[in-house]
Amino acid sequence: GHHLAKRIVLPSSVHGPVCTDFAWFGGISWNPDETALVYSAEVNKPKTSSYFATSKGDDEKDDDDTNVGGQYTLGVGKKEDWGEKYGTTALLALFCLNVSTGKIGVIENVPACTNTASQTTDGNHVLGQPIFSPCGKAVVYTGWDAGGGGEMPRRLGAIYCYHRPCQIYSSPVSQLLKRLETDNTEGDKDDKIADDDFVCITPNDRLSRSPRFSSPSDGVAKLAYLSHTKGFDTHNG
Repeated sequence: GHHLAKRIVLPSSVHGPVCTDFAWFGGISWNPDETALVYSAEVNKPKTSSYFATSKGDDEKDDDDTNVGGQYTLGVGKKEDWGEKYGTTALLALFCLNVSTGKIGVIENVPACTNTASQTTDGNHVLGQPIFSPCGKAVVYTGWDAGGGGEMPRRLGAIYCYHRPCQIYSSPVSQLLKRLETDNTEGDKDDKIADDDFVCITPNDRLSRSPRFSSPSDGVAKLAYLSHTKGFDTHNG
């Protein structure tokens, strides 16, 4: 019968909450041999502290990465979310998890979604709806323009209008999956081979989302998705 085979705790130091809203931003997908998962999760906010916070003692050094006084600053301690129902969704990145080793890695070859990039409308993309390709060597996903492509000056109200500038991308992940297969953490830093750059599958569509692969027929799988070439603007968005 069914039973729990393994429990893996996702460390908060790697990312924030996993996005489980599968109707829109979220998504979790197995690779073909079910040794790895890909999912979307919130990017951690920069570390902040108050100007009036008590200084640490001599035995404990203050974190150099802490932004003092930035806890209420938009783009630092505060993120720009997507409105009602998505009040905790601001900036999503994609992560791969090896279920044998428990190691997690962020997919870095994506359109402008990093911890250091802007978390406001000044730039970036929000990434979600990830699925593995039938060969298991790439991840296909939706990237919503959150200012990084100059198409999204406002985010609020996503629950009421799905027509937001977005495109479908594909990122190779073979090298990332290889690094996650080994328990040798030192090997991750040496001779790191990067995956090839991402590719936009729908460059001529202003709106394209919800990618799905068909079951392979004669070794070939087809990709289906929703799209509109011109799209339209909503509340200047």
